[in-house]
Amino acid sequence: MAPTIRAALAIAALALAADAGAAQWKQLRKDPSGELWIDNASIKRNDGEAVFEYRVDFPKPQQELESKNKYRSTVTRAIVRCGSRTISIGPTVAFAGTRATGKQVGRYPPTPEEARFQPVELGSSDESLWHHVCSVAQVVPKS
Repeated sequence: MAPTIRAALAIAALALAADAGAAQWKQLRKDPSGELWIDNASIKRNDGEAVFEYRVDFPKPQQELESKNKYRSTVTRAIVRCGSRTISIGPTVAFAGTRATGKQVGRYPPTPEEARFQPVELGSSDESLWHHVCSVAQVVPKS
C-alpha cells in the first residue's frame, strides 16, 4: 500500500473516531429569549440520576456581569434526580458564537445555590431537560 494511501486511511480513521465522541445536540425549546439544546451523547444515567450537558444559544449577544466580554452561547453541565424531580447546575462555559463556537469568553463555577439540588419548576427550561433526560411520558386527557 502506498504511503499516501496509508496516511489518508489513518486520517480518515482518526476523523471517524473523533466523530464517535462528538456532541449530538437536540433542540428542546425555542422562544424569543433563546434556544435550549441538550447533548444526547453526554447523558450518563446511574441509579435514578443523570449527568448531561446542555447549551443555550442567545439571539443577541449577552454581556458578562464583571467585564465587557460578550457571549452568544453557553454550555452547562447538570445533574437531575428523576424520582425526586430535582436538578443541580454545574460549571458553565460561555462562547462568543452560537452553537458553542468561537472564542471561549469565560468559565464559571456554579453558585452554592445552583449546585444544590432544587425542585424543577413547572414550565421552565429545567423541566424540559428533566422530561427529556428522565423520559417522562406525558398523558394527554381525552377531550
